[in-house]
Amino acid sequence: MNGYQNIMNKIKIKDKDFEIDKTTIRWQLMMKGAAIYDLTEQLKDDADARDEFILFSKHLMRHTAAINGDSESLFTLGNYYLEGLRGIEKDEKLAFNLFFLSAHGAYFPAFVMLARCYANGIGIERDIKEAVYWFELELDYCSYSDLAFLGSLYWDGKEVVQNRQLAITYFVKSADAGHPNKFNLYQFAANEGNLHAQYALSVLYFEGILIPQNIQIAIKLLKKSASQGYPLAELYLGKIYINNHYDIETNPQLAIKLFRSAAEKGNKDAAINLAQCLLDGIGESENIDEAVKIWKKYAKEYNRHFVGSSYYKHVPGDAHCQYMLALVYSDEKLPEYNIKEAIKWLRRSAEQGHRFAQESLGYYLLTGTNVKQNVKEARHFLYKAAIQNLSVAQFYLAEIYSNGQGIQPNQKEAFKWYKKSAEAGFIPAMRMVSNYYLQGVGTAKNEVEGYYFLALVAASGKEEALATLNKLATEGNAAAILALSCYYEQKQTPKLQRKFLEEAANKGLAAAQRKLAARYYDEKNYEQFIKYLRLAADQDDPESLVFLSLEYENGINVTKNLEKSFQLMKRAVDKGHIDANYFLGNFYRDATGTPTNQLKAYECFKKAADAGNSDGIDRLGSFYKYGIVVRPDAKKAFRLFQKAAMLGNPKGECNLGICYLEGIGCENDYDLALKWISRAVKTNHPGVMYQIKSLGLDANDLYAGIQKLQQSRKKYKPEKQFDALLDEIF
Repeated sequence: MNGYQNIMNKIKIKDKDFEIDKTTIRWQLMMKGAAIYDLTEQLKDDADARDEFILFSKHLMRHTAAINGDSESLFTLGNYYLEGLRGIEKDEKLAFNLFFLSAHGAYFPAFVMLARCYANGIGIERDIKEAVYWFELELDYCSYSDLAFLGSLYWDGKEVVQNRQLAITYFVKSADAGHPNKFNLYQFAANEGNLHAQYALSVLYFEGILIPQNIQIAIKLLKKSASQGYPLAELYLGKIYINNHYDIETNPQLAIKLFRSAAEKGNKDAAINLAQCLLDGIGESENIDEAVKIWKKYAKEYNRHFVGSSYYKHVPGDAHCQYMLALVYSDEKLPEYNIKEAIKWLRRSAEQGHRFAQESLGYYLLTGTNVKQNVKEARHFLYKAAIQNLSVAQFYLAEIYSNGQGIQPNQKEAFKWYKKSAEAGFIPAMRMVSNYYLQGVGTAKNEVEGYYFLALVAASGKEEALATLNKLATEGNAAAILALSCYYEQKQTPKLQRKFLEEAANKGLAAAQRKLAARYYDEKNYEQFIKYLRLAADQDDPESLVFLSLEYENGINVTKNLEKSFQLMKRAVDKGHIDANYFLGNFYRDATGTPTNQLKAYECFKKAADAGNSDGIDRLGSFYKYGIVVRPDAKKAFRLFQKAAMLGNPKGECNLGICYLEGIGCENDYDLALKWISRAVKTNHPGVMYQIKSLGLDANDLYAGIQKLQQSRKKYKPEKQFDALLDEIF
């Protein structure tokens, strides 16, 4: 009997214990739905109530679906009636009944809500045994608070039969799910001998999460768990011994022993690490046959069991293992060489999103190597790999656009991908980018950039490229002279690098003047710095305009002049400097050298954000958070802060953490709040430190964990009552 059917049978058993009048509930829904229908009829012609009309129209559709037995709609409406959300009047008894019907329709999230109702006496008389029954029926949907609550019940043994071993299991599950008190939970369970808790606690000590880093304690805990055969601990310890993590001496022989032990217990990651060691002969003699056997085990397609409306879901094998098989079968030096098998596994891996497999398969399909040429398919796989920053894929994708293989030629698109590949260090792409800039193909003609990329080609050892630059420099070409300065910088020859830089600057090349200004700044020769910066800015060099603007804004090395600062930044924007939009937005927002204009500020921030500027993205998020010239949109603000944080922006990280702390556009998650706010604070960014202080948080306490963070706040939301039951244990 599969798990899904087992759960359904349990539900049917409960049906006998509790008879619910489904007809009465549906009648209630019909009456509620009728009232909502009347409301929508009143609102439909009111232009000022458009949003309300749309909201209640959705409510009407949900009621109709729920009346017809749709489990998800029953669950959604249950939440609305439970809390009185979105204009729906609060009705806890109806909410309970809706959760009950939804659960009997096998909608698993409803199991947990039903359990919470029983646990708290919401819409039904409090019944802990019923609460435990429904919680344990589908633990995967339980929150960390639910799991901690179960643990406390079994530990205390007052309302259920005491089972302290099961209690510890639930405490560990709660910690795994992200409980703010995870350190104490893990520590408590580790002291009770729980192997997973010992492993998890060691990871916290290794990484300095919630607690100061302590490698000695971490190693002691990890070894204790691994010595008792816990596979995750064996895997982690094996990786440490292989990679010399935390300055611990490598021990390949012990590492492979640990990998093998964990692999025998069914740990896939350990098996894959073991296979790599066997391929490379690390820890013991090379054994490709055994490695191939491991990869085949996990590369083959298999069925993974799922409990739910789909009893079983077909899942393809591991993409990494498939790619490794492709590498082995495509190596002519190995006895396993079989190009047909190689292509088979390469395709399976590529279709699952393995970027290196996509790059290789794309190249094969483009060139007809080992497969029938198929440019359309090649473009598909090369694009997938190219957007994952693989330079070879980017180059060949550019070739397709450049040569018009299977599509119309598109030199602008070709240039974009050539440049990405060149910036990643692929030499053939550097040469193409140089040509495109010099000829003005797919981009504006730009000798400075063209010869710069030619200098990179020369630095890679291409003598003809160097000869070309020398010839042009001799003829007095300032851009080529600057490129030679870049060449000697790559070759770490500072005297020649400075000589050619000064020569290009004195010839009036703005880019060289800007670079020389930067050199003088590093040397603390601020008079010469301003001189050359002004010379470049006078030629409308966008970067120089931005730097000079900031100098005038802050009154550094020049007399402070906010009006001039504003005008310079506006010129930089007009000359196409994308990041200057962010600074100009600040000028409009803060009335720096110009009257306040929040609409223009918003427009500037949006232009910067659309171009990928992380400061602009963060600032745009604040506009949506506070509803400045736009309608407040907490979810959009959250997504923008998240995007800025992912780009490494400290203010974005701080704002994202605050969203998790306050539940702005997302669910409260104190663990993630701590992660992002702590990361931001460690940068010591002035804007972050000001924001932390304004919120009533103590930056020093952030390193000590989420509990102190909560205590240091002037106002904070209390945790759910479930967590309070843990206090007696700790």
